Order: sequence, then C-alpha cells, then structure tokens
Amino acid sequence: MSTTRIFFLLLSLLCSALTSQAQDAGADEDYEKRIRQQKIGTRYIPADLADAMKTLDALTSEDSKEQYVSRTEDEVVERLFFSFGRWIAINWGLYDGSRFSVYLRKLGVDQPDGQKEFIMRAYHQHLRGESPDVRTLATRYKTQRARADSIKRAQAHVIETFVRQAQDSTRQ
Repeated sequence: MSTTRIFFLLLSLLCSALTSQAQDAGADEDYEKRIRQQKIGTRYIPADLADAMKTLDALTSEDSKEQYVSRTEDEVVERLFFSFGRWIAINWGLYDGSRFSVYLRKLGVDQPDGQKEFIMRAYHQHLRGESPDVRTLATRYKTQRARADSIKRAQAHVIETFVRQAQDSTRQ
C-alpha cells in the first residue's frame, strides 16, 4: 500500500472517530437538558411520585378512576400496561430521560417498563386512599428483575464451545 493511501485511510478513520465523539457529546447534552426540564414539548413532567399522583388525578376522569380502582393492582397493570403505561412512558420521558425518570432510577427502578408498572401500582394505591409505599414498590421491582435475570441465565444454553490450546508466552 502506498504512503498516500495509508495517509488517507488514517485521515478518514480520524474524521470518523471525531464525528462519532461529537454525536455522542450532542446526545449527552440533550439528555442533560431533558432531565432538568419541567416540560418536554407541551407535556408537564412530574418531579416526584407525589407530583405524579397529583398530575394523574388532574388528567383522569372520575369514571376512569372508578374503573381503575375497581380492579386489582395486578389486573390494572396487565390490562393497561400497553395503553395507559405506554402513555406514561412517552409523555413523561421514561425512554429518553426526564427529571421523573431520574427520580425513579434513584429509587432503583431503572428500566422504563418497570417504571411504568411502578407508577401504575402507585396510582392504584393512591386511588384506594392509601399512601403509595415507595420502598415496597421499589423492592418489588428489584426482586422481580433479579428473578427474571436469574431465570434468563438458567435457561440460557451454550451455542458452541471452543477449545484453544494455551500459547506459551515465553516463545516468540
């Protein structure tokens, strides 16, 4: 390979690396901005669980609240996870980051699906007149997550095994 070709190859690799770093920095800046905002677009982002309960109360009709609380927590999560739960995730920035998603991560609820379930269960407790038990809900999420991870590891199977002879590091 000629020196000119090597030069242009190295130059293109350098430019590619710099572009990638600039894109990562831009994404980090966007995230940092999002997690400090009270609104993303036109949607208000709750600061904490109490604020979320108050916001949901204001947005939810009395009829919907009655239907929500007439079912068990598990039924609510199962039936509304992909509708109400999805609305929460999209509008409150659980996928892309928001001040509320950061609050939930600090509680140990680190995945958007777990965050949706956490909020839905807390809202059910709130509508029953109970104060949502943040610690119990967070512990429940962590336990379920650990159980699911354990099952996944137990069910995993080896696709292929390679046996390589160790190389003698004293030989050149």
